[in-house]
Amino acid sequence: MTVPGPAGVTPPVSNDPPVPDLVLERYHLGELPEAHAARLLERLRTDAALQARLDQLVQSDAEIRESALVQQLAARVTEQAEDRPRLATGGFSQRHLAMAMAGILVSILAVWQPWARDPGHAQGASDSDDRIKGDSTLLLYRKTGTGSELLSDGAPGKSGDLVRVGYRIANACFGIIVSVDGNGVVTRHLPMSGEIAPALQAGGVILLESAYELDAAPGWERFFLVTRKTEFTVESVLEAARSAVATSPAAPPAMLALGADFQQTSFMLQKPR
Repeated sequence: MTVPGPAGVTPPVSNDPPVPDLVLERYHLGELPEAHAARLLERLRTDAALQARLDQLVQSDAEIRESALVQQLAARVTEQAEDRPRLATGGFSQRHLAMAMAGILVSILAVWQPWARDPGHAQGASDSDDRIKGDSTLLLYRKTGTGSELLSDGAPGKSGDLVRVGYRIANACFGIIVSVDGNGVVTRHLPMSGEIAPALQAGGVILLESAYELDAAPGWERFFLVTRKTEFTVESVLEAARSAVATSPAAPPAMLALGADFQQTSFMLQKPR
């Protein structure tokens, strides 16, 4: 039976076959073949119900990752505390301190979740931001008193700012994100550990799990998203970044000296000198 829409209008019946949850999950993980992913992306642009299912899946995965992260960090802090002697302050132990720190961590993540779950509603975001521009895009969101704001390339930043780094790519590939600052320090953001660049997920905006606090390094901080169709080592990019800042320490590098099979996207924050 067809249910009439508003004002008695019968909505059109879609001839598209239903998309199984497994297919959406593989799309979310970047595991679909390129041709299938492209067709599904076109359908997501016109099928609001399908997009809502994908959004719910992404949110559910984010909640699972956040829960696992809290447990891992709390366990790590407690484990480190157990290896230390008791404090000589009325029997208050490092273990008690660890438990308090874990509780604070849970509270911080709870406050942080609206930003992590809903980057599209950050202040400054627009419809044009939802489209994939070229092969890859770097995005930075800054924590504000009421949520977050989407930053533009060249935006001002200062010591203490909390930023979330994200990326958006058109096609599945391998990639890493690093930054260099005015002190010549190279920081890796993705992956946080490991020797090989991970596979990146194509389609929507992917936010890194951890926030990044800007320090007092002067002048600038430039972020690089480096991708390639095949696997590559993290160290090859880190070494290129170190070489770039050593060669020209007074100015942010425009590009990293990598092979022609690499693609690079950069994003710079201007900081006080």
